[in-house]
Amino acid sequence: MTKCKIYHTPKFKREFKKFRKKCKSIHSDFERFENVLEKQIHVNNGKVPETEYFRVSGIGKNFKCDAFIAKKFHYEKMGGGANSGFRISFIYCEPYNEIYYVEFYFKSNNSTQKADLSRIVKQCDLLYS
Repeated sequence: MTKCKIYHTPKFKREFKKFRKKCKSIHSDFERFENVLEKQIHVNNGKVPETEYFRVSGIGKNFKCDAFIAKKFHYEKMGGGANSGFRISFIYCEPYNEIYYVEFYFKSNNSTQKADLSRIVKQCDLLYS
């Protein structure tokens, strides 16, 4: 199994740092999330399983990578399993086997899917311009 190259946008790093101060186990929970995502991509023949992650459509025809939102993130200290309310948006570039983590947020803070799309498109433009 080839490991994915992992990148974090500056916005992701800021948001993650903010939550890390409040939520002590979030770092280990996120590491577990990363490992599971990589295994799922490997098992699914290099594709992100769309049964587990919400594909963000409308990115554009010229963009060769797919954007997703993980709506199930298990935060150990919160209980309730994977329905913690945290969201992780990421871009997966299949040809290069790269994952770009774009945002880490709590769903009540960024509530609409349209807002999710516009933020991800903006990050895509920053990454690939």
